[in-house]
Amino acid sequence: MKRLTLEATDRNIFDSIRADSFCRNADVKEFVEVLDTIEGNMFISLDGKWGEGKSFYVRQIEQTLKYITQKKWNENEPGIVDDIKTYFKNTILDSIELDKSYLPIYYNAWLYDNHDDPLMSLLLTIIKKSEQYLEIKFSPSVGEKISTLLSAASLTIGKFQFNIDGDRTKKAIEGKDILESVKTSEEIREGVKQILNEVIVEKAERLIIFIDELDRCKPSFAIEMLERIKHYFDDERIIFVVSVNKEQLVHTISKYYGMGFDSTGYLNKFFDLNIHMPILKESSYSLFNTYSNRQTNLRNIVDGLNDYYKLSIRDALIFKQRTSNLPVNFINDDTTQGYLLSLFVPIIIILDIKDENEKLKFLSGDGSILEVFSREIKQIHNMVCRFGGFDRNNQYENGIKEIKEVYKYIFNNKDIDETTELLSKLNYNLKRTCIQLCNGFKE
Repeated sequence: MKRLTLEATDRNIFDSIRADSFCRNADVKEFVEVLDTIEGNMFISLDGKWGEGKSFYVRQIEQTLKYITQKKWNENEPGIVDDIKTYFKNTILDSIELDKSYLPIYYNAWLYDNHDDPLMSLLLTIIKKSEQYLEIKFSPSVGEKISTLLSAASLTIGKFQFNIDGDRTKKAIEGKDILESVKTSEEIREGVKQILNEVIVEKAERLIIFIDELDRCKPSFAIEMLERIKHYFDDERIIFVVSVNKEQLVHTISKYYGMGFDSTGYLNKFFDLNIHMPILKESSYSLFNTYSNRQTNLRNIVDGLNDYYKLSIRDALIFKQRTSNLPVNFINDDTTQGYLLSLFVPIIIILDIKDENEKLKFLSGDGSILEVFSREIKQIHNMVCRFGGFDRNNQYENGIKEIKEVYKYIFNNKDIDETTELLSKLNYNLKRTCIQLCNGFKE
């Protein structure tokens, strides 16, 4: 079974850019070009629900900025960008021309959620990434500046590899609360600026820092991260893009400060600009449409359930994955049983994704959700009517009665008083077959 949901790894990001897999290259280009128009320090929120692909999107932007910057400053050294150039070639992103050069930094806040002070892990990430992207060689004094600034009390420094007199810096940091020597906020701010002066060199005029997964962090860390970056990174050369589910982050702040606290107002004070995630184009879903031409009804039911639940990108891809692999010898438009399985199996799968309690009720013979779907989802309503005979005035009523009899026969494991022609065509152990198909078994 092929996995349709993708982790935001470098390889997956590059592959998605080359193929424009999610039809978002145009959105990435627009976002990057908007960034280039920004003057001065700015804090941007990129708002989207969980599962809408925020991490993938910001990493596409990050890698595009990296590529454009390296291409701009290494025109006479093409070998430096050859390793990623093939992914951007013949895409709309390769045509981007920016006035300024950028150093993009991706920081996954959730990875550092157990640290006491988000400032230290953010600064170390900036230094590490600047070495990787632009091959910056820091002066030995940077090690002393880091030692003066960063508390390593909750940081495992061994996961970072530096070229900046690494052994001496590690010895200076490990096992020591270095912030004890910093007495005022002004000293911290000045120390941060000194480090940024080393990072933002002639190859990168501006720093773009992407803070991701902040809404998944524990409240104390999320709040301190926002307050730290707003307080200590008010530098004209820096833009922050914080990708969040603002609704969830508001709840997080409310839990921390109390339900009477104006969490929305508090959160908005951190951001100068609020941007919503671009809607994924419908054509993106068709990339994973691997249903057989004998499974038209299955495809229609899946689309109807997808629309009904307004699935996030992640959930929609999982739903597509689990239903597009269903074997055509069981689920098809050719037989009555295959036709009915096209209804029952995707219902079980969608309930497994969205509502575990409702799924258990459905499997135990409580078919109330079936009636809800048949009234509110056009594709299921139309299917029910097909079982209602030729009396157009009573097609739905007759059809839902027939479908409920079938459902009772299959999921209640009870004999029906009067065996109809329809029931005679069905396997009595069809419930077991439904469950096996939902679990991915094909035999």
